[in-house]
Amino acid sequence: MNKKMHPQVEKMFVREDQEKFPYEIVAFNLTYTILPGVFSPKVRSNSLWYATKVLTLLRGDSFLEIGAGAGILAVEAANRGYTVVATDIDSKAVENIKLNAKKHNTFVDVRKGDVFDPINRNEKFDTIFWNHPWIYAEEQVDKRHQVSFDYKYQSLKKFIREAKYYLKPQGQILLGTGNLARIDLILSWAKEEGYVVELMCKESQPLAVGEKEKSEFLIYSFRTCTFP
Repeated sequence: MNKKMHPQVEKMFVREDQEKFPYEIVAFNLTYTILPGVFSPKVRSNSLWYATKVLTLLRGDSFLEIGAGAGILAVEAANRGYTVVATDIDSKAVENIKLNAKKHNTFVDVRKGDVFDPINRNEKFDTIFWNHPWIYAEEQVDKRHQVSFDYKYQSLKKFIREAKYYLKPQGQILLGTGNLARIDLILSWAKEEGYVVELMCKESQPLAVGEKEKSEFLIYSFRTCTFP
């Protein structure tokens, strides 16, 4: 992992250590339970920002969310009539998504695994979204820090390389990222894979809820005319 963590990122981990779990948070007029060890929307402001923006960008009727955390976006999309598959590499997050889906009498197909590992190759989606771990890590990271750090962007590169195989015709890939990410690498890899790239949303927001220092939140759309 990076030997010197970005101050905003370090502050979020400290605040999460001090947070009392489980807790409840209201989003889209529903109350969600957040379990210990799961991406915390009470601390990390990009969770609800991405959920709000992505819901306006969904198309078709099927939605795959990678790294769904507590499941707020996945559950709300299902409530709006989309067929939703939600995955996460963390078993605690998988438990949390299932809990919130059951709490709101909503069906979400929840699976555990890294990126597309739990998805069958014959499954196709109208929209695929991932708010990826923004920070390129030069060293291996422990499980706790994988929410923010991706070792040499191995998972991100896999996502960019494989996502097109899981799209329906005219489908879209939405990537949530930000100014702490290596945008140069992301756009370069997307170009290598033949994607048409479009910046869909850009906004300056505090990375940690309640803080003054702001970061840029971004959503890129990747599309291809040659797949599936």
